[in-house]
Amino acid sequence: MHICGQDRDEAKRQLTAHQKIIDKHKEMIQKCINFTKMLLVEKVLTIQLHYVLCECAHFVAENSMHLNVVQFPHETGGLLRH
Repeated sequence: MHICGQDRDEAKRQLTAHQKIIDKHKEMIQKCINFTKMLLVEKVLTIQLHYVLCECAHFVAENSMHLNVVQFPHETGGLLRH
């Protein structure tokens, strides 16, 4: 009977140790999920910003043509009016 008690105590100790490992893995997985969500949100915002900037550039280009403004593609990128 004494051996069974030792085996039971050892089994409890191993179970506790395994549960701690499982909890650490769950915590790491949750951190990875949160980080991935953050990266996805950041990527979506970057794509949205790119889209808005392209739309803005298109809008500026259309209005520049209507206002008879010519843009010269040199280093300073200045605008000149006719």
